[in-house]
Amino acid sequence: MPLYQKLYSAEAEDFRSENAEVPAAVDLIGSHTQGRGIWVIDRATARSCWNPCWRVAERFVIRSTGKGPVIDRRNLYGTVAEVAGRCRLQHKARIVKIQDSREKVYELRYGAVPVQLPGRSEQL
Repeated sequence: MPLYQKLYSAEAEDFRSENAEVPAAVDLIGSHTQGRGIWVIDRATARSCWNPCWRVAERFVIRSTGKGPVIDRRNLYGTVAEVAGRCRLQHKARIVKIQDSREKVYELRYGAVPVQLPGRSEQL
């Protein structure tokens, strides 16, 4: 459920920058939610959100292109895609999609691995 929205324009007199707008929104909502919930952040605004999110919200999701650098649990550097390629697929799920009155079953395998961003100590 969205908790905040604000229209702003780079042409407005009182506009400073997106890098100022986004953290202000995170601070405002964070003061009311007190660390509850999961933040979902668009990749385009992610860089301006990282520090405020770590300060205000412990849990957040940012979609990755797979190109960003991370450090895996063995302290190996690589892109998100490279680390994901080394990840063991320990979990299974079955998805049933019904389309045109027909069932199509998808068997999925997936994994998860803790990572860190270079220069940060938090485990993601």
